[in-house]
Amino acid sequence: MPPLQGIKITEFCEIAAGPFCAMLLADMGAEVVKTERPGGDAMRTWPPLSGGYSENFASVNRNKKSVALDLKTRAGLNAATAVIMDSDIVIENFRPGVMAKQESR
Repeated sequence: MPPLQGIKITEFCEIAAGPFCAMLLADMGAEVVKTERPGGDAMRTWPPLSGGYSENFASVNRNKKSVALDLKTRAGLNAATAVIMDSDIVIENFRPGVMAKQESR
């Protein structure tokens, strides 16, 4: 049995460091839900592309589920809150203050 099986993680990360951290936890059995803005993580467009998919994005996002949420809308914030409340851990790598700004909406 993987060591982190049964642990639920919500990831609010883009590019490399945050997604890599969550990927390691997913590799150890955690259930990771990656939340992306509409249009997706900017890393999805980074070359090399194979069949329209970024190999770089794939390299740090394996073993995850993903959902697109617009955190600038009430509906998106409500959906994000529901995902967070069902999680054991939240990982984010936004600039300082961005998550707090979303909470105050």
